Amino acid sequence: MKLLAIAGSLRENSYNRQLAEAAGALMREKHPEVGYGILRWEDVPFMNQDIEHPAPEAVTRVREAVREADGLWLFSPEYNHAI
Repeated sequence: MKLLAIAGSLRENSYNRQLAEAAGALMREKHPEVGYGILRWEDVPFMNQDIEHPAPEAVTRVREAVREADGLWLFSPEYNHAI
């Protein structure tokens, strides 16, 4: 089984990324048979129909990573106590 974590903040030391990394460490410790990775998506461009086809390499890479995962684990920022 492969789990893919997606941290909602791109900042390198964001709390979301730190939580995703801690969850990965715990996952590897408790369930070493489960593959765990954090999606790197900081190079995905904003939606632009002028470059939609063919898809930019970063978009293709992210699509493939999501397709290959058996599950997604989202780590999303919270602002002002709201989801």
